Formats: sequence, C-alpha cells, structure tokens
Amino acid sequence: IKETKMSWASFIPSDWALSKLKFIGSPSIGVTYSPEDITEQGSGIPVLRANNIHKGSINLNDLVYVDVEISENQKLKLNDILICSRSGSRDLIGKNAIVSSNIVGMTFGAFNTVFRSKINDYVYWVLQSPIFKYQSGQFLTSTINQLTISTLKNMVIPLPSRKEQIEIIAFLRKEERNFLETSQKIESSIKLLSEYRTALITAAVTGQINVKSYGKSGAVDCHLDRLQDEGRA
Repeated sequence: IKETKMSWASFIPSDWALSKLKFIGSPSIGVTYSPEDITEQGSGIPVLRANNIHKGSINLNDLVYVDVEISENQKLKLNDILICSRSGSRDLIGKNAIVSSNIVGMTFGAFNTVFRSKINDYVYWVLQSPIFKYQSGQFLTSTINQLTISTLKNMVIPLPSRKEQIEIIAFLRKEERNFLETSQKIESSIKLLSEYRTALITAAVTGQINVKSYGKSGAVDCHLDRLQDEGRA
C-alpha cells in the first residue's frame, strides 16, 4: 500500500493511482429554458431534472418537455452520469445516476450536470461512495448549494487498473442485488406483520379468539393461521 495524504483515504494499493476527474472525462452543463419553452409531450424533447434522480437511478415521472435549441453535449448519451449540481436542499447536491439506453437522446436541466468518460461504469460507483460526498461537501455552505463544474473537475478519485475496475464493478453489482433482495424481503415482512397485527386486533375485539387461551390452544381464525405461517416462512 501507499500513503495518499487524502483526508478521505489515508492509503490505497501501491499500484493504484489518484486522478482528478478532469483528466478522466468532461462535464457538461444542462439546458436553460423558460416557462414559455415548455410544450406538450410529443412536440418537444423531454428534460430530466433533479427530481428524476432517485437512489442511484433515473425515474421518468413528472417529465417536462421543451421546445428549445439543444447542443450535442446536452443530449444524453449511453453511460452518461447525470448529477444534481444545484438544489434548494444541500443534501440533494451530488445525487447521481447512470444513463441507460431508454434515456439516450433526452436532455437535462440547468440544475444538473452530466459527466462523460470511457470508464463511467467505474466512476459511477466512486460517485456513489463517501469519497464523492466528502469532497463535494467541502465546497458547500449554508448559503451556497451548488456543485460547480470547476469543483467537479478537480475532484480526486482512486484509479485502479481497468482489470481491477471491472472486478470492482462486478462485485458491487452483485452486492447491490443482494441488498435489494434483502430489502424487499424485509419490506414484505413488515407488511405481513402489519397485516397480522390488524387481523389479530380485529379477531380479539370481535370475539373470534379467546384472548386467555390464544397461543396455547391454537388460533381459530384461518386468516391469522395463514399470516402466522407466512411469517415463519
């Protein structure tokens, strides 16, 4: 390992490098439009805004369509990283997501920035990490909620070999799937327990179960039996 002198990581593997984002790729500022430029769906180009970035992915809810001139740099390309660079809420600055094929050709608003590079599949994961949050936080204040192009360009990230980048990407994608599956199971259990609580209260207050013997002699309510069985599964 070798010392980095970076506050966010004291050491990295000896064969890794540190690089500013400006040496890896380039950022682009989003399109500016006025209320008069907003048009109906089908007659303009859809604009992605900060509210379309959610938990590392892009949703297409509440899209705005505009009829304005848009440069090539402002048309989204596959694997672009869309970053919220301005917001009324400091906590939203820096949230980001990678552009998939169904979003290519859309544009993005001026409160967002796009970062392009040949290794965005790796850079995306760095931007999801505390490394990015820590460095962007250094330039935010109680009165200025903005991640400038200059700040983004000068952010430093760890840079392993391409082979190791691919290994890291594969590992994180697998772990993310595991987290999502576990989260879904937990959410399902919470819903089931809530249903069981409601059914139990109803059964108790309507006399469908004997509260003195319930749990000893077994439930007499089929719905409660089902919920209990599902909860044990």
